[in-house]
Amino acid sequence: MPGFIAILLGIGVAFLNFNHLVKSNPSLAKHSSIVCLCGCLYLFVVAYRILQIEDMLAWTDGAGHHLLGILAGEMISSNGLLEVAFSTRPGNPFYQFLTGCIYSIGGPYPEVIFVCSAVLGYLAMTLVLDALTRVNPDIPVWSVFFVIFLPSAVFWTPFNLKEGPMLWSIAVLLHSSSLLKGEKLPMIRILIATAIGILLRPHIILCWLVGIAFARIFLKFNLRVAVLFLIAIAPSIYLTDFLLPGLISNFGETISESADASARHAVSHGGSAVSGRSIPFLTGGLLLLARPYPWEIFSLSSLVTSVEIWTFTILGTIGWLGSHDKLRLIRQPLVMTSLIALLCLFLPFSFFYNMGLLARQRLQAFPAILVLAVLPFGYKISETIRLSGSLHFHGKRVRIENPDI
Repeated sequence: MPGFIAILLGIGVAFLNFNHLVKSNPSLAKHSSIVCLCGCLYLFVVAYRILQIEDMLAWTDGAGHHLLGILAGEMISSNGLLEVAFSTRPGNPFYQFLTGCIYSIGGPYPEVIFVCSAVLGYLAMTLVLDALTRVNPDIPVWSVFFVIFLPSAVFWTPFNLKEGPMLWSIAVLLHSSSLLKGEKLPMIRILIATAIGILLRPHIILCWLVGIAFARIFLKFNLRVAVLFLIAIAPSIYLTDFLLPGLISNFGETISESADASARHAVSHGGSAVSGRSIPFLTGGLLLLARPYPWEIFSLSSLVTSVEIWTFTILGTIGWLGSHDKLRLIRQPLVMTSLIALLCLFLPFSFFYNMGLLARQRLQAFPAILVLAVLPFGYKISETIRLSGSLHFHGKRVRIENPDI
């Protein structure tokens, strides 16, 4: 029962969020039926998860997080929220702290965790869609369905309270790159998203912060905001080195050790292993954009994962090869941010040793993959900018100070 009450609350939050996005971006309104349909499919998946919750907690590491979340909830109830918060380390302990916060309010019901994470995942994908339609209002209808009902998001976000918040944090940061100069940035939301990302997976959010900051610097776009993102990189680096000792402070030595370690892991993890010695960036790029290969498919989940990533890799290749305005497209802040962030993500993903782990954490790179795969289709804005130095944005004429961007 608590899970289904949470579902009703989640429906309300999702509706209010989408209504707010449509008011600021009317081009999103024409896709409202698909977004609502995908929302119903999300609900179906979450309900199925709730019905299967006992079996899932019996064989996944979610059982351990559930028990530690109960303990964290008890500590919050007895010692206070702030005392427990200040004694919580980043990574899994912070994830268990978030779980404990929810448990301390409504009791230890893991189904509520599934719903909260799924709602955040759905909100994240609507933000990604909003960002895409802001830059390219003419994206194909099929791409809207792929973005909102991304299989990795649907499958993994109703699983624990880490994937949903991480995906939402990344989507909020990426969405800021779709706002035109002069549009007000939702700084409180951005700060919350950055803090959550840093405390959950600092090495992942570090790649996104680098992408956002350096894209703005390269394009000379809203440099004051770029400075804020550069400042946020500092705690990300510190916590990354805290969770993954030596990755940054002893970069060269750690790269060599990690390559050897990943090869040893591959030997010991059977059919789900990522085989072979890791080559920094190259291995990560292949893992993110091409694996599992067809001959590495051994189950239904690996089949879905393989079809999913190959679909977007092929679509992206076709879209970019067919684009007549590649340079202007790549100089869009949203595209440049996605490209730099994805290249940065090649490094940490070079040392993933298990296909299951890859399938789950690749979700954090998918906003960039979706932007690069979908945006070239129907992109027709450059000719208007080139001829007039301005464009019509949501019914308003917006002056472009640098028509080359």
